[in-house]
Amino acid sequence: MASYIIGVTGTPGVGKSYFAKKLAKKTKWVVIEINDVVKSRKTFSEVDENGALIADITALNKAVKEEINNIKGNGVIIVGHLLQELNIKLDAVVVLRKDIPTLKSRLEKRGYPKNKIRENLISEALDYCGLNAAKKYKRVSEAETDKEIDALIKNISGGNLNFKFKEKNKMKDMLIFINKNKDIGI
Repeated sequence: MASYIIGVTGTPGVGKSYFAKKLAKKTKWVVIEINDVVKSRKTFSEVDENGALIADITALNKAVKEEINNIKGNGVIIVGHLLQELNIKLDAVVVLRKDIPTLKSRLEKRGYPKNKIRENLISEALDYCGLNAAKKYKRVSEAETDKEIDALIKNISGGNLNFKFKEKNKMKDMLIFINKNKDIGI
């Protein structure tokens, strides 16, 4: 079993994989991407109209636990927006955030359809990942800026997991964004 198990979550496009790679480089820990587990272990029940795989949470939960149990001696970084839906024992959770205009731009560059962009922007504004992670785990920290991200990497790699959750409310930002971008379709 791994020494530390750290979760990294947030809406698509916030930089979860980038953060995990940066942390893994510093700590030499193993990264488990939840989306990769869904694909490789075929833990999905259907494909939606946009081609996205709909995870079977029970099967995914079991598969991620098996992946963790196969890692000996190292820390593990579990990455994915479905993290808070799983029943995995974590030492701490990092919730990555992004400002609404940047997130919209990133999702457009990835080719997300308008309805999926809208869903993800709403999830980001409501802090879906952060609030649900904070309900489930004791040690949760949100980060958005490079300075916050670098501080978390330094703390985690130094063994400091004394996180305290402080929500970053983005509803005001979302309302301003909607007023400036009528094409968002909300």
